[in-house]
Amino acid sequence: MRARGTVASSSTLLRGASRRLCSVTSSHYARAADVYDSAPFYSTAERNHETLVGLVVDRLALRAEHRLVDIGAGNGAFTDSLVKRVGGERATIVEPSKEFMSGVEAHPSIVAVHASLEEWSKGEERAGGASQGGRFDRILLKEVVHHLGERSARQESLRQLCAHRLAPDGRLLIVTRHHEQPQIPLFSAARKVWAEQQPSGDELVADLEHAGCITLTLTLTLTLTLTLTLT
Repeated sequence: MRARGTVASSSTLLRGASRRLCSVTSSHYARAADVYDSAPFYSTAERNHETLVGLVVDRLALRAEHRLVDIGAGNGAFTDSLVKRVGGERATIVEPSKEFMSGVEAHPSIVAVHASLEEWSKGEERAGGASQGGRFDRILLKEVVHHLGERSARQESLRQLCAHRLAPDGRLLIVTRHHEQPQIPLFSAARKVWAEQQPSGDELVADLEHAGCITLTLTLTLTLTLTLTLT
């Protein structure tokens, strides 16, 4: 995928809505930080972890020499696995929650930036974070896109990212879950929220086209089966 030329900046209303969303999202994850990495979808100890690492490396066509940035990467555990898989040395993570970044020092390959996607896309890293300017060959958004807000806000975030951070001939990969209600035991209200917050694959393809990317590929790949034991 390649980024085309920069277009006009977002409106004040859109920026305000995005910042409010970032604040709510950051607050939620601050409360969940202690247990998040042990969840089945995110734990590096789970059997699906190495499979997902391989799929991401393949879809990004990731090589050791690429500049890689992982948006919303928590403490960088998954990103570190990507670096190790390709024999690289460094990768950047961008994470809005300080609590979620706890433990990043355990991954020496990771350069951590404390910022929201909107801030970082425009070079507005928060105080105390490492400054990582310029463009990146590979950009990963894993389990992040549903946090980017309503359609217009999501499109603007992706446009800013492609315009300011994606290198010419670079690749951007979105990893997310299917927008249809999951086949797992959630109560009805949770199923409704899930369906409303997960954009469809066709929507994401259109969003990336709007952002200036070309050569778009929609792939449905990984099915994870969980066995639940009720006692």
